[in-house]
Amino acid sequence: MIVDLRIRFVVDDEALSRLHTDAFGGDHVQSPWQARLERHSRSWVGAFVDDRLVGFVHAVWDGGRHAFLVLR
Repeated sequence: MIVDLRIRFVVDDEALSRLHTDAFGGDHVQSPWQARLERHSRSWVGAFVDDRLVGFVHAVWDGGRHAFLVLR
């Protein structure tokens, strides 16, 4: 299996919403991920297998000195 890592890729809101539901459970709701990431994240990385999103992480910050990873 080849995993392709993509940095600051254009996010497919449906694909990331589905990954979030698969990871955390609950009802599937499509969220505006791209807009949120642009506003609140320093960067993000997606893991893709055959162009399917299979993993995601993003670095958010507190507006000052601190950034941290959020795994999805």
